[in-house]
Amino acid sequence: MAKRVLSSPLYARLLHDGDMLTARLAKRRTKTSPTLDRDFTLVLAPSGHGNLGDQAMFESCLDNISGPKTAILDSADALLIPEGMREETTVVVLPRAISGLPVARIPDVLAFSVLAAKAKNVVLPGADTMDGGGNPSASHARVSLMRLASFMGANTRILGFSWPPRVSPPLAQRLAKTSEFVSVFARDPESHRRLLRDGVRASLVSDIVFTSVNVSKPPVDIVEYVHRRSAEGEKFVILNCSGLIARRKDLREEYKKIVRYLQNVDYRVVFLPHVIRDWDDDLSVCREIYNEVGSQDDLLVSERLVPSQVRWLTSAAHLTVTGRMHLAIQSFSKGTPAITLATSGKVEGLYELLGLEIGCVSPDASVAHEVAATMEVWTSEASNLEATLRDSVATAQSMSKLNFAGLG
Repeated sequence: MAKRVLSSPLYARLLHDGDMLTARLAKRRTKTSPTLDRDFTLVLAPSGHGNLGDQAMFESCLDNISGPKTAILDSADALLIPEGMREETTVVVLPRAISGLPVARIPDVLAFSVLAAKAKNVVLPGADTMDGGGNPSASHARVSLMRLASFMGANTRILGFSWPPRVSPPLAQRLAKTSEFVSVFARDPESHRRLLRDGVRASLVSDIVFTSVNVSKPPVDIVEYVHRRSAEGEKFVILNCSGLIARRKDLREEYKKIVRYLQNVDYRVVFLPHVIRDWDDDLSVCREIYNEVGSQDDLLVSERLVPSQVRWLTSAAHLTVTGRMHLAIQSFSKGTPAITLATSGKVEGLYELLGLEIGCVSPDASVAHEVAATMEVWTSEASNLEATLRDSVATAQSMSKLNFAGLG
């Protein structure tokens, strides 16, 4: 019932019109800076709170946009600012800029509008947050804030995001209207086609995390494990058991089958959570599967890594099997193939972009069979896979940089 109300045309009108009224008030009370006087980029940051994909997107923004940045977070500890990026990054906490009903958001929308009036650029990493699937009100708020930023005179962009087959008409219509004023970037060909179908002016890029390739060593126990496997001539596969998928489907038996299959063909398994937080926790699922079928030669990563440490680990792996798309991207970026359990229609476009459609599998009762079949095909075509991956990832990395072209 609540989701139906939040997806309704009336709610959309209340939110967008209310936000614009607040912005008009801010514009009357705030001296809008001339273009030449605007010298910083405002980043409407992703949620974070233990999601490594959000952290990776945030770091990509900080790394690829030159000059001062102001990051809007919903709490001071939502995301980490890497040490080398702290000098140029200011944090502003606006807990209600995205979440909450329209009236409760007014103070933060006002504060956002004042910042946008002084910013040169305003960017939003879209990812999987724009389509209303998880929270229609939050998606409307993001679209609305980007329109307000443009109204306040900033160069405004919604960076690479996915767009599913079906989106509520009010949200699609609002995004289509907003795209007349805001640059909109689709992160895969399928999403691009869907956006154009819905009347949204959009350019094709790839996910912003493809720009991130730096690595750093993880905790010593992980480094020693990887070195030990290498010294003994053993290969390992990273397995991520998604807490988000676990909320919708019970795949525990399928995960166990995957682990047993890998062990039977002489792979070691590294259980790697990509999201560690209460409501869609990967660690609890990974730990359960590890405790039941993991061996003494496998490894459970129980601490929260940072993206550069994840990339160090994926660079040493033979393969990644994951329910988290940004883990797959960080695997691909280091030349390691990844099989992804597809949810919400957002993964298929990534694999089309890379020309590796067989690596996108359905999270259902046959997923273990699909993973094994894909591995067997890729093993038999190893040289072709390596060439395809090398060329397609290079293309994806070039396309990813288009998100940031001209910013800074």
